[in-house]
Amino acid sequence: ADRLNQLPLGMVGIAVGTALLPMLSKSIAANNKEETQHLFNRALEICMLLALPAAVALFVIPETLMRALFERGEFTAADSAVAAKVLMGYAIGLPAYIAVKVFSTAYWSQQDTLSPVKIAIMTTALNISLALLLIGPFGVAGISIATGCVAWFQLGFLYRGLKKNDALQFDARFKAAILKIIFATLVMGGALLAVDNYLHDFTAQSQLTRILGLGGLVILGLIVYATGVITTGAIKIADLKRYLLRKKAE
Repeated sequence: ADRLNQLPLGMVGIAVGTALLPMLSKSIAANNKEETQHLFNRALEICMLLALPAAVALFVIPETLMRALFERGEFTAADSAVAAKVLMGYAIGLPAYIAVKVFSTAYWSQQDTLSPVKIAIMTTALNISLALLLIGPFGVAGISIATGCVAWFQLGFLYRGLKKNDALQFDARFKAAILKIIFATLVMGGALLAVDNYLHDFTAQSQLTRILGLGGLVILGLIVYATGVITTGAIKIADLKRYLLRKKAE
């Protein structure tokens, strides 16, 4: 469960944070508020564009993922069921943890390395306390639920610390885009859940059918989500072309 959770976290959050730091630092040093706000918001936009569908997919089809990827040998169906619940707990906090990478980068770019550390220590203590409370009623899944929930507290604390900097606030484009991304994500999640339930008997037949079923769900999710974000205007074809052309030129 942790490996599946770390995949989008590493590919999206850490990658965007690493790429953002030098650009944001340069912009803040030059006191270019307009560029700083643009960089900060576009980084968050990209993160949410990728993190929200990943989190919802991990939350709505966790057992299908576990069975297709891990259920063999000593890893039984009962193990898949337990690990699926753990994965759902992690998925709750995945978008927040990815956003935390961007918010932490905003602190570092201002030469403030202490505030994120203080917040991390505080939320770690909260995570341990909440895990101890939840492990009784939820078992091992209580640990991941605590981790997922605390991610949003950490994000909230980081956001509160940046409120004094006008250049590091949400702009109108991000506020409009995030609503469209959420809508497209919910549509995708509903489609995955419906088809996953329909394919349940088919995927239970063998390892091959489990893999085929998961592959079909991945393709379905990509098509539905891409259609949603393009149709709603959460991401524009012109923006995609501009980005791809720039990457090609580089």
